[in-house]
Amino acid sequence: LGAAPRGWAPYPSTTVCSQIYGGPQVAVVRGLFYGRRVSATFMRRNGCETARWNRYAATVTTILNTPQPA
Repeated sequence: LGAAPRGWAPYPSTTVCSQIYGGPQVAVVRGLFYGRRVSATFMRRNGCETARWNRYAATVTTILNTPQPA
């Protein structure tokens, strides 16, 4: 993931993904990440999106649990 907002991008629409539904969850992430603006939506509609969800879940959880300077 690093500091590049491109790491938050969804899979290209031409990607072949398994059609395994992972659930109705949706997570929207917006803000600054290492000084760069990010805006990403995570869903679990198929295998690719579930894999992306799983890959970034720990990062997002860590960010949310990190105290922010006042």
